[in-house]
Amino acid sequence: MLCTWVKELWRGKSFGRSRLNELLEERCRTISGSWLDLGAGPKPSYWRFLPPDVIRTATDVKSGIEGVAPMDANKPLPYADGSFDGALAMNMLYILEEPPRALGELLRVVKPGGRLIATFAYLFPETPEPHDYWRWTREGVRHLLEGTGWSEIVIVPVGGPWTAWFSVHPVVSRSRIIRFLLAPYVRFMDRLDGKNRMTYTWLAFAKKSSS
Repeated sequence: MLCTWVKELWRGKSFGRSRLNELLEERCRTISGSWLDLGAGPKPSYWRFLPPDVIRTATDVKSGIEGVAPMDANKPLPYADGSFDGALAMNMLYILEEPPRALGELLRVVKPGGRLIATFAYLFPETPEPHDYWRWTREGVRHLLEGTGWSEIVIVPVGGPWTAWFSVHPVVSRSRIIRFLLAPYVRFMDRLDGKNRMTYTWLAFAKKSSS
């Protein structure tokens, strides 16, 4: 889906966000049913890459967003056990006071066999909304998900070191033209590294046990 990555860069997305959307398009084609989108905000770009028949219940800490329920993800979720087929927690866990509590709540409100798709910031700009508390390694992501009861965990790096670096570079991050011109170089250098010792963020997939 290289063309998706390039199109997202041209839309003005960072290298990291463009790579994330590319991965979502590749890996989320089979999801279906009703999904809780925690901390979605107004019309996030990743919605374009979810199947059109997915029923989304979007939430955000801010009120007054059309079609989005105001909700503080630091508190217990106002949904019954097993209310959803899956849950999304995209680019928001790092702002929570206690991410394990939120992941435990997401586990509770999805059905047995339900799925989680979440991102975990690594080399990511400081973004207080109104707070910014956490960054994770791959091992830290697995420890956090396993510790809150999730299973069948798959952790995917969102780009390599060059994607990570140019996503936070103070000049590149402000210029769509520069990002577009650098795109082939960044892609090539990430592939040369191959070890994913550094990434922009982690994209994680997990399931709730059926037993």
